[in-house]
Amino acid sequence: LSYPMTIRARTMARDMTTLLQRLLLLHTCLFCTSSQAFTSNIFVQKTSKLHSTTNSGVVSSVKEATDFLKQYDARQVAYTREKADSLTPGLASTEFVNTLNVEEYGDLQAAVRVLTGQAAVERDDPALSSGRIMLGICGLSVEECLGCLKSWVTNLALPRGLLHGADVNGVPIDTSTFGRAFVKYNTGGALSFKEIRASGKGFDALWIPGDAMLEGYDGDYRGVYLNVELQDDEFRQFGLLPLMLFEQ
Repeated sequence: LSYPMTIRARTMARDMTTLLQRLLLLHTCLFCTSSQAFTSNIFVQKTSKLHSTTNSGVVSSVKEATDFLKQYDARQVAYTREKADSLTPGLASTEFVNTLNVEEYGDLQAAVRVLTGQAAVERDDPALSSGRIMLGICGLSVEECLGCLKSWVTNLALPRGLLHGADVNGVPIDTSTFGRAFVKYNTGGALSFKEIRASGKGFDALWIPGDAMLEGYDGDYRGVYLNVELQDDEFRQFGLLPLMLFEQ
């Protein structure tokens, strides 16, 4: 999963998930640190109109959803180019999102639900190795990122795991001084062996489906990158999507 900013992308391994999951205890908390539950209360206009590909105004198939989100991306890129003389790409992208109306939000929600729903079907099929969902969330603060994460995971019924990077030796970090943040979320589980070795944490660095990683971020993008891996192997990465897409 690649992000066009300063975030170093990591490749998540597919072929070790089943074996490694048996080594882990399953956790029932929504999102917690690797050593304890993360219980703080931090979870708590118009440009050219986007057109859905059905007469009803709501996308309903994988192809329609894919095409609609590609159209959304193209319009966002065009908008940022138009604003290149006055705004950074990150600020222009945020401004573009702010121009969306209620109907456009509804169509975006429908498109995301179609793709993530199909991914869930494929994850549940033992004959398939597809269906992974990855989110890259850019925000002005830890609170903004985690509020977005909770909203997306809850509304899309995605797996819930642990939040890594939010504590030091079991002590929660001071989020008020953290600054801009980036959260990586993955339904696919384990890190690669190379990344496990690089972490210096051994098997404590393993991810289970639904885990997320909190990191610092020095860019000015705000929003969600969505990556969906389906059995047709078509590349599907979209964004930036609105942080609070499902709160509208």
